[in-house]
Amino acid sequence: MVQFVQSDSEQLLEVLANSMGLIKARGGVLVLKDTRYFRAGELIAVNSSTNKALPRKSTQLAATAATGVQVLTVDDVHAFEVGDVLTVGDASGTYIIQSIDRVTNIITLTAVTSGGTDPLPIDARVYVNANAVFTAVGIALTPMRAAKDTGKAVEDGDAVYGDVAIRGAFVEAKIQTLDSNAKTDLGGSSEINGVYAIL
Repeated sequence: MVQFVQSDSEQLLEVLANSMGLIKARGGVLVLKDTRYFRAGELIAVNSSTNKALPRKSTQLAATAATGVQVLTVDDVHAFEVGDVLTVGDASGTYIIQSIDRVTNIITLTAVTSGGTDPLPIDARVYVNANAVFTAVGIALTPMRAAKDTGKAVEDGDAVYGDVAIRGAFVEAKIQTLDSNAKTDLGGSSEINGVYAIL
C-alpha cells in the first residue's frame, strides 16, 4: 500500500515558488519496486537500463578527506544503499558501500580510497556511476512511501509516481541536494528571492 504523507496542494506550496510554467513528467514516471521513498523536493533520476525512476544517487563530500580513507562524510546519504558501487571524486577505482549512518551522513566503504587528489576536496562528487542514476532529470513534488515501511516507496510491484516536475519555478531551499552537478543536469538557474528556475 502506497501512501502520500501530505496532500498534493500542501507539497506544491512547500516546493514550488509558483505554479506558472510548471511542467510535470507526462503520465508520471514508473518507480521500481523496493525503491527508497521519495521526499518532496527530491532530485529524481531515471535508470537508463530499466527506464524506471529512483532518487538520484549522487552527493558531495561534506568535509575534506584524505584519499587514503574508508569513511566518508557526505552532504546526504538518503538515496544510497549498502552494496551500491561508488565513484569517489577522482580517486582511482570504484568502492562498495559497507554501511551507512543515516543520522550523521557517514558512508563506510569496503576498501580504502587511493589515487587522485590528496586530500579529496570538499564538494568532491560521490556517486553511483552506472545507468545514469547519478543524473537529475526532475524534482519530486509529493513524497511517497509504503505505509508499513518508511524506508521503501513501493511494497508490491512497480507503481506510477505522478508528481515529478521537469520545468518550473521552485523554492531552491526545498530542493534536496541541489549541488553544482545537479544544477548542470537540470539546466536551471538561481534567481532572486530564493527561486530556482528550470525553463
